[in-house]
Amino acid sequence: MKPYHLVLILLGISLTGCLTTYEKVEESDKAGFIKFERDVASPLLGSITRYVKVDDKQQCRQAYSEHKLLAVHNKGNPLVSGLNVDGLYVKPGNFRILINTVAGVGSWCDVFVNFDVIAGQKYKIIASGDAYVGVNKCSAKLYQLTTSGEYQQAAFNKYYECNK
Repeated sequence: MKPYHLVLILLGISLTGCLTTYEKVEESDKAGFIKFERDVASPLLGSITRYVKVDDKQQCRQAYSEHKLLAVHNKGNPLVSGLNVDGLYVKPGNFRILINTVAGVGSWCDVFVNFDVIAGQKYKIIASGDAYVGVNKCSAKLYQLTTSGEYQQAAFNKYYECNK
C-alpha cells in the first residue's frame, strides 16, 4: 500500500464517525429515485466523493455521525468501494445532503444541498469541481427526469458551498 492511500483512508475514517448506510427502499411509485454523477478533477493520488443524508445541524468541516451514507464515488483508491453509484430509491420528503470530496492530505470540499424528493420522481445530482490542494472548489447541480425521458435542470431549495 502506498502512503497516500493510507492518508486517504485515515482521512475518510476520521470524517465519517458513526456513519451508516441509508436503508434500502424498494422500487415503487411511492419512492423517489436519486442518481449520483461526479465530474471532479483531482490529483492522480485519487479522490473520494461521499453523498450523506444529514440533518439541519450539520455544519462545514464537522465530523458527521449517525447520518446516512447514500452513495460513494471513488477514483484511484483501491481500498475504497463505490456505493450506490447507479443511484438508489429513497423515501419521499425533504433531503439535506452533504456532498463531501476528499483528495490527498490537504484537499477537500463540501457542498450542502436541500431539495424535496417527490414519490415517483427521478432525480440526478451531479457533483463537479476541482479537488486539488489550493483550489478546493466544488459545486452541484440538480436535474429531474421529465415525461419525455430527459433530465432537465431543477433548483435546490437550499444550496451552500463550504469552500467559497
